[in-house]
Amino acid sequence: MAGYTLKINGVVHQVKFVGGKKVVDPPLPEDSSGKLEKMLDAQEAPRCMTDDVFLGGMGTLADQFEGDEAGLQRVISNARKGGYNPSMNDVYMANMATHEGDPRAFVKGRADVQNRCRELGVPSEGACPVSESEVPARPERRRNVKLGEDIIQRSMAAEIAQNPDQAHNKELRDQVIDKHGNHSQADE
Repeated sequence: MAGYTLKINGVVHQVKFVGGKKVVDPPLPEDSSGKLEKMLDAQEAPRCMTDDVFLGGMGTLADQFEGDEAGLQRVISNARKGGYNPSMNDVYMANMATHEGDPRAFVKGRADVQNRCRELGVPSEGACPVSESEVPARPERRRNVKLGEDIIQRSMAAEIAQNPDQAHNKELRDQVIDKHGNHSQADE
């Protein structure tokens, strides 16, 4: 019978496989998170999260742009214009950039990612946790999309149905756009 032993809080547990099922004797302590079961299934303890472990799979700048020399040169050139001189061992996280080559998107570890999330007002989970309370409230981002004419007409008709006097209101269209649409559209 194949199996192994493990010691948790001073108690030795025998893990055996009987009929394809895992049997632990004595039974594992209660664990509402299921972490012990996951650890047993993986047959290894979880790795500690260091900056080296976090950045380990991302590759260096040279690895990230392998085969795209023009893209690499654009990122490096833009970073230098922004006051940062990247080395080929840096890690560039494009999803943290506001533009290609953004110097703030070059990270050395998890703290850089967390700080950038705070700057961007974006909460984060996992290896780089940033809670909702740590990020400033973001103003609603407006998209430059015009309110559709059909929506304007439908909204105007609904206003007139509620108040027939609105039928003669020359500013009703602007009021509907102001209430429901992109505010930059009202000037058009």
